[in-house]
Amino acid sequence: MNVFGLLLICAAASSGSANLLLDPGFEAISGTEPNDGTSPWSTVNENQNGSFVTGTDKYRPGGSQSAKFTFYFDDGAIVQNLTNQVDSTMDYTASIWMLTDEQSSSTNHVNAPSVSVELFTSVTQGSGYTKAGTFNAEILNISYGTWEQFVGTVPASILNDRDGEYIQIRFTRDNPDASHRIWIDDASLTTSIPVAATFYIDAVSGSDTNNGTSMATAWQSLDRVNSEAYGEGSEILLKRNQTHFGKIYLSGQGGSSNAPLVIGAYGTGERPVVDAGGYLAGVHIEDCEHILVRDLEITGDSTNTVDGSDSGDQYGVYVNATWGNSSDFITLTNLHIRDIYPETDTASEGANPTTYIGTAISFQGSGNTSVSYRVNDILVVDCTISNVGYKAISMNRSNRILLEHNMMWDIGGPALQPGRCSNVVVRGNLVDKSGSFSDPRMHGRGSGIWPWTCDDVLIEENTFMHARGRADSCGVHIDFGNRDVIVQRNLSIDNAGGFLEILGNNSNCTYRYNISVDDGTRVKGVVDQGTIPNNQDGHIFWLSGFVGSGNDPFGPYNSYIYNNTIYVNTNITSTFSFQEWSEGVLIANNIFHVDGATTNITGDFADDYTPEMIAGVFWTNNLYSRSGIIPPGFPFEEVDQTIGDPRFAQAGGFNAVDYVPDSSIYVDDKGIVITNIPGDVIGIVGGLEMTEDFFGNPITGAPDMGAIEMALPLEQEGILAGWNYFAPNNNVVNDYVDDSTPDVARPGIFGLIGGEVNPEFSSTGGGSRSAPAYDQIGFAFGGLVGTGSDDAEASGVQLTRDFDGNNHRERLDLKVTNTTGDDIEVNGIHFDIKTNFKGGQAVTNYGTVKVIHFTPVSDLNDAFAWRTIGESNLYNFAWQHIDYTTDAMADVILETGETASFRIEIDWADPAATGDPTWFVDNVAISGFAVNPGEPGYSSWAAEYGLLEDENGDDDDDGLLNLYEYGLGGNPTNGFVDGHIPVFGKAESGMQFIHVQRNDDTNLVYELETSVDLISGTWTNAGYEISGTNTLFGEDFDEVTNAVPTDVSQKFIRLNITSQ
Repeated sequence: MNVFGLLLICAAASSGSANLLLDPGFEAISGTEPNDGTSPWSTVNENQNGSFVTGTDKYRPGGSQSAKFTFYFDDGAIVQNLTNQVDSTMDYTASIWMLTDEQSSSTNHVNAPSVSVELFTSVTQGSGYTKAGTFNAEILNISYGTWEQFVGTVPASILNDRDGEYIQIRFTRDNPDASHRIWIDDASLTTSIPVAATFYIDAVSGSDTNNGTSMATAWQSLDRVNSEAYGEGSEILLKRNQTHFGKIYLSGQGGSSNAPLVIGAYGTGERPVVDAGGYLAGVHIEDCEHILVRDLEITGDSTNTVDGSDSGDQYGVYVNATWGNSSDFITLTNLHIRDIYPETDTASEGANPTTYIGTAISFQGSGNTSVSYRVNDILVVDCTISNVGYKAISMNRSNRILLEHNMMWDIGGPALQPGRCSNVVVRGNLVDKSGSFSDPRMHGRGSGIWPWTCDDVLIEENTFMHARGRADSCGVHIDFGNRDVIVQRNLSIDNAGGFLEILGNNSNCTYRYNISVDDGTRVKGVVDQGTIPNNQDGHIFWLSGFVGSGNDPFGPYNSYIYNNTIYVNTNITSTFSFQEWSEGVLIANNIFHVDGATTNITGDFADDYTPEMIAGVFWTNNLYSRSGIIPPGFPFEEVDQTIGDPRFAQAGGFNAVDYVPDSSIYVDDKGIVITNIPGDVIGIVGGLEMTEDFFGNPITGAPDMGAIEMALPLEQEGILAGWNYFAPNNNVVNDYVDDSTPDVARPGIFGLIGGEVNPEFSSTGGGSRSAPAYDQIGFAFGGLVGTGSDDAEASGVQLTRDFDGNNHRERLDLKVTNTTGDDIEVNGIHFDIKTNFKGGQAVTNYGTVKVIHFTPVSDLNDAFAWRTIGESNLYNFAWQHIDYTTDAMADVILETGETASFRIEIDWADPAATGDPTWFVDNVAISGFAVNPGEPGYSSWAAEYGLLEDENGDDDDDGLLNLYEYGLGGNPTNGFVDGHIPVFGKAESGMQFIHVQRNDDTNLVYELETSVDLISGTWTNAGYEISGTNTLFGEDFDEVTNAVPTDVSQKFIRLNITSQ
């Protein structure tokens, strides 16, 4: 017999209100059914009169009748409409006694005789009720012929939008053609104030008769966890170093944004293990909101399914939304999920005819072609998943998903698979061996990720390695029916299916700034794993119209493929396939470094290209390492190919840094600006222009070829700080200088302009004028708006006369601060200035302008309090370009941490003029360059970035300590730039772990540690040997290669960086 729902052996209702229900024992029902009498009870959705009758034959002690679900073949509900209104600050708890008996003799009556207890509400009493929550879903008696009590709670946290609505309680028989009749009696509905509490589970020393609210009175079983109602902010904590058998099941519960309901761990030692073998999932969350699950290890290798679920399904964590409901704000963090296999196998398209469909994490909405009930606002971060039969993370009918910094390996099918989802971000994850067949129960086929029928998917900064399978099995492939999928800045290594696969009915998808290494090894017809031969070759590019078996192919539409770096070694035959249904393709700025043979495998059935289709493929401006890479006869080959060596750092390596180019002839600024494919009015979400390359380095000037920008030495940048393009007022074009070039700011230089610079001198002889806004140089430039006046020509910074003795004098202060870690030589100041007068008076003297080194508030040493470093006469009413050098200054070296302050001062006296003069200042810039760079070391590096935390801190909150960012070349103020992340992969013999190390700081110690499992927590500085070192990698880094023998069945390796 299948058993669902929650049976309370010991009722756990907290003290609260009196019973809100009238006639809770159904004693007032007269006649044959609720509708016939004066009882407060009635029926809804009753398909035949007499489905519910007065139960005079079976009832609870103390009463004389009950309510009876009589007909086996009918469903519907008994309801009571209350005059009470929802108070969203209260929990609502319902209780019902139920008895199941009298089995039907009909062979058609085979469905489970279950009842759901639900809360409905309406703004109008007596009509228009809609479902607000579920007390108990599909409850079943454990023992037939026995009265059993069921209790459930709808928490206040899900009733916020129902406050003040009228209440209806509903007892619904779920299934027609049920196998037995059902009686219900002694119903209750009470309210209570939500109370956050912590509940402890000790599988060894606990007891389910305890209250669970302290470690000394902990519960013992997960079944006891499932029988409780929890207030927002409550915690369910499992004891560490223990295995807890069964599953945690939450339905209709949750917390709030400030106080989520937490499932986690307590004590010391390893994470608690939830062994869900025989159960649907280790953690099952249904129709809940604001749930946080953390710090658990979950396994589920089933041999005997005991909870009534499908024996072919097994999950680590299962989050679902039932029909008419949703699950919202679900966070999973620091989980390790492993060994997920169901009891029985299922027919599949994998390496064998069947697969054991085990999935580590699943988010599952419900719906049909016209409606969806979704799981929303999902965060999965810092989790590890290994050895699962099918998928690592499955998402269906879900919205607003962030998967970040997770590690997955030995995944039998696709690692990540969103379907019918929207607003998905997949960032910074590692997938190694999707499509694995290390266990014969595995699917043995799968890409690292493949979205299907999704909108707005961003896949970036991930590593996808060693995917296998007889079809698909790329690092990333875009299955059919998607809109706006962006694949960017990913590393794709040795994926059998290839680098790029875009199927039919996809629109406006892109692969850009990715690095592909040795993708596409699969050979059609060969049995690589399992029993079924490969039915596809691997490929570099594959665009297909496939939209499902048996359907006519069409699309994809408007595919953008640009600035990717592709390397393939001599042992791989690379293939291209462009099917005739593709409409609109752009392939530009890519580097093809292909050493092996290439071939066109499009096939006769799909290459009937029309002239219109060919005209819609824009294959242009790519770099090829040799001629003949594009197969002969391929109709899209570039006519004027650029053939040249990009001069990769180490072609054939398995680290992204191996593909840093060093060819100014073929790479530097040789890319074209990417624009919309002709006829495409949409482009790419967020725009086609990229501001950062694969590593997060800024893209300056024209794009380079491939995924990595060639960096220029810092000393060549020149400009320290600038304020360009002050906005004109009233759109008068002549009011600003329009021939300025954009600023190039060196990181670590900050600037201010206006009265905020030196306020203590602002009252001296006319003082400083404040710009209404100013920028921190290094973050944003421009945008300074004129101070405003009744002059229509106001632009830039407007300075009006200030009478000072016989002169009119105006001043504007500015300063820069050096926090780069290097010494800076300040060598010049530039600005543009224009004079204006009102009334058209005759003017004989336009005044003078000079720049003063404002010594009292500057760190540059000077013998004079104010040193004039340049002075010029002003003339007519046109813009003048002013440039002064700092030659007159004795000290022009701005050490790290120092500030240089300057003043632009205007003096004017003209007795013949009677009007008010106005000056406009625009395009101010201070220039300089690095000299005598400071000693290398962490302190100088930290000063350059202006870090607030020490080496054990994490200023950008990306999970990588500042010391590790320094040791690996990351940016500690940008969470997306982690530097040269180590790579672990195959070698000629065994495995290899490759990392970089700084060559300019002997105080850093790089040390590897290995472990044979992640459970014991035992690590040792053994199990590897350095096979190569001091290989010049770059100016500040060497590359170290470590050989890791495969002498045990599994081994884990990590890199420690310490400072002496």
